[in-house]
Amino acid sequence: MVDITGIIPLSLGGIIGLLINVVIITIVLALADKFLAHEMSFKKSFIMAIIAYLAVPIILAASGISFEFSGYIIPLIIWIVLGQFLLKGGHKKKLIAAAVAFIVWIILMFAGVPGILATMIPF
Repeated sequence: MVDITGIIPLSLGGIIGLLINVVIITIVLALADKFLAHEMSFKKSFIMAIIAYLAVPIILAASGISFEFSGYIIPLIIWIVLGQFLLKGGHKKKLIAAAVAFIVWIILMFAGVPGILATMIPF
């Protein structure tokens, strides 16, 4: 059994931080939509961001996979798979949009917004 409390912050600050990151990724996907013209709705981009943002840590923790760069390869695969299912357009455009979302996700993970907000809001 996986303890998600160590993976996904369940405090109010942590949840707000996760939602901020999801909204940022959704906005980036919407902007990428303008350049790639893959006709993705804002709703689908939000769904893609929230599923990927919550699924990645759970899958990494539950699978117990531990090889070099697994923290980058597994999330990239998840973003690509979600992109293939949720985006419209050609395969190349779907891959580019998923890669852009993955890069933004990596940047946000290093920024640590959920952790910062979780420590600032005590409940």
